[in-house]
Amino acid sequence: MPSAAADTYDDAPKTSWSYTDSRDVHSSLGSDADEDFPVGAWRDDDGKHHLSKGYFTFNLAEYRDKRILSARVIARETAATDCDKPRSTELWVVDAGEAPTWADQPSELQKIDGGFSYSCEARLGWVTTDIVREAVQSGEDSVSFALRIADQFQGDVAYGRRYASDVRLSVEYNEPPNAPTDLTFDRQACDDTAPWNTNPNPALRAYVSDPEGDAVRATFAIWPVDDPSDRTVHTSSWGSGGHLYTWRPQDGVLEHDREYAWQVRAEDDHDVSAWSAECRLRNDFDAPDSPPTVSSVDYPDDGQAHFGSGQPGEFTFDADGDQDVVGFNYYSMWDSSLTYVAADEPGGTATVTITPESGGRAIIYAESVDRAGNRSARASYDFLVEKTEPIVQGPYSGRAYVPVEFTFSPRMENVVSYTYRVDGGDPVTVTAEDDGTAGFTMTPESRGTIELDIWSTSADGIQSATTEHSVQVTDAPLVSSDEYGESWPGSGGAGVEGTFHFKSELPDLVEFEYYFDGESPQVVTANDDGTAEITYTPKDSGLDSVTVAGRTADGHVTEEANYTFYVADPDGW
Repeated sequence: MPSAAADTYDDAPKTSWSYTDSRDVHSSLGSDADEDFPVGAWRDDDGKHHLSKGYFTFNLAEYRDKRILSARVIARETAATDCDKPRSTELWVVDAGEAPTWADQPSELQKIDGGFSYSCEARLGWVTTDIVREAVQSGEDSVSFALRIADQFQGDVAYGRRYASDVRLSVEYNEPPNAPTDLTFDRQACDDTAPWNTNPNPALRAYVSDPEGDAVRATFAIWPVDDPSDRTVHTSSWGSGGHLYTWRPQDGVLEHDREYAWQVRAEDDHDVSAWSAECRLRNDFDAPDSPPTVSSVDYPDDGQAHFGSGQPGEFTFDADGDQDVVGFNYYSMWDSSLTYVAADEPGGTATVTITPESGGRAIIYAESVDRAGNRSARASYDFLVEKTEPIVQGPYSGRAYVPVEFTFSPRMENVVSYTYRVDGGDPVTVTAEDDGTAGFTMTPESRGTIELDIWSTSADGIQSATTEHSVQVTDAPLVSSDEYGESWPGSGGAGVEGTFHFKSELPDLVEFEYYFDGESPQVVTANDDGTAEITYTPKDSGLDSVTVAGRTADGHVTEEANYTFYVADPDGW
């Protein structure tokens, strides 16, 4: 059973109400405004005797597709002629009619038990569940009731009562869950054309919801298309509506090379939904027996280096006649993305063009693929590639605003030019010298990493693979001292003054901020050439250091330089 339910209660729309009067036999009385009305015998201000009944009609059209769980007519008694007299008010089901009168009263079809209360001027109720349920099931659009006094007391004024016109028909109902939607298996969309399934325990999923927010559960059914009687059904535990429910068929439910249909329905505490649309899947649980054979005329696997990096070559995958194979997956050691290529026929071959990106050892991996997407074991094709990427000579570190020189040398014949790109920017081409070399100089203007890509081109238009070269650039100042060098075993001594030189290549440098180990930071103004000097007298022998950063006129602060030195001990270490 669900842990919670959300059955709906509301008042059926009241389409009309009126009351009749035995002294005004052809009139249907009452107004749109709330008012009291008499039931039974009563006397007017002149003492004349009257008899009255009240009539109410309620619209049931909105409950046509709903299950009626309970219904009650509720009337509010506002006055009684004599509270000591036992209440004799009755509720009757009557024929529907337009504007009933005393002279033309609707037929009274069935008396409803209820209306009991010890209190005078009470709120009374009559259970009308069966009446409302039968009317809805029969397709009736409305139901009508009459309030009257029992025949034996109808003429006795002492038994007369008055009721408020806000008589209600309170209905408790349940709406069935919605038919499940968004069916998928292993995240593949529902399809009546039987897509392939390679999983013996696929995740069957469906979106289940309930219009009233009731607790729901999902029932999954799956069966072989060629034997619908072999039906497997699974019902989930109760849960909230408005989310995906999942079922994985156990081992043995689905058979290899067989087509299945499946669908889902939902249920709440009272009703079940319609079945969802029917979905299909066809099972193939067997992968190809063997990986493909891989071969290449351009790059044979004979232990010798061939052709060249950056040069495309053809590679052939062969299923060796396995009729279950319809294609191949492949990838390489330099490109891990999986690529599929179809075979020329089941069990046949496929030829692709692959470009080795670097020289040396290279590996291509391949798998045979069947019609359902099952994959064989992996084949590895291991071969050697001649290096064509140019040799780059140049530093791996540099300083901002200090020129950096690079020289390029060829690894392939007849190189006539080199092309380089800095940090992914526009390519620049330089002409090679007679000896096949070339180069260029650049001046970095900020700290960080410079990434260079360089490739060469031969006289017949062959382009080499790319060499990557990176340079780490710093803008930290240079620090030096004649009296206190960085080498062991030290120099100077405690109490011996030393001069420290700061230098930066940054333009518009205005000052240096520095501090010695254990000392507070200080600032010194830079000279026009980006230099400064300070003096420092160590107090103790041993390891010491100074940390320095420069600042430009626009507020830029450089990286810090840390200069470590040893203060000599006259007594030795």
